[in-house]
Formats: sequence, structure tokens, C-alpha cells
Amino acid sequence: MTRVLLAEDNEMIRTYLELILRDEGFDVVAIGDGQAAWDEFARASHEWHVVLTDVGMPRLRGDELVRRVHAQSKVPCILMSGSEVLSDVPARAVLRKPFGRDELIAALVKVGVASAPTGK
Repeated sequence: MTRVLLAEDNEMIRTYLELILRDEGFDVVAIGDGQAAWDEFARASHEWHVVLTDVGMPRLRGDELVRRVHAQSKVPCILMSGSEVLSDVPARAVLRKPFGRDELIAALVKVGVASAPTGK
């Protein structure tokens, strides 16, 4: 099963994304704090298939989380942002908030952890 580390500080958005991901068959660990997300990733980096993180996170920004993940592993990262445009971050995909289920699935397909939808 594909394992997703989801880092989003907004509880409502985090719950929404977690529901979509679980509905699509992903195993999700959802965390509301950038440092806690990094700690979880670093504890067992080999267990993760993708990191999905917001940019504006408490204690450790999402772009810094992506840089750390990239420096330590080949796990693909998807960065979510509502306002900031970041061109120097090694994320494999960027989702501009607000986005919906289709955009999320397309980003997961782009980074190679999901198959293209079959018309569900």
C-alpha cells in the first residue's frame, strides 16, 4: 500500500485531504506541524512513498521540509500553497490552493505514486 505523509496545519483541510487519500486507497499519516512531520519522516524514511505538505507550517515551513526530504531520500514531494510562489524548492509537483480531488490525484500521478483515474 502506498504510504503518504501529509503535513497540513489547517485541521479542516488536513481532514479533507486525508479522506480523499484514504478513499483512493492510500495509507495516510496526517500531521499538523512541520517539525513533527520531519521527525516522523526521519524516523523511518524508507516507509514513505510520497510527502504532501503545505508551505506555511508551524515550527518548520513546508518548503524546508521538502528540502530536508530531498537531501535525505528520493521520496517525491508535493508542495501545496495558497499564496507563495516557490521556484527553488525540489518538489516534483505544486498544488495551488484551493484545489480539488482531481488536481490532487493528477499530482499523485505526476510524481508516480498513483495511476491515472479510470472514470470512478
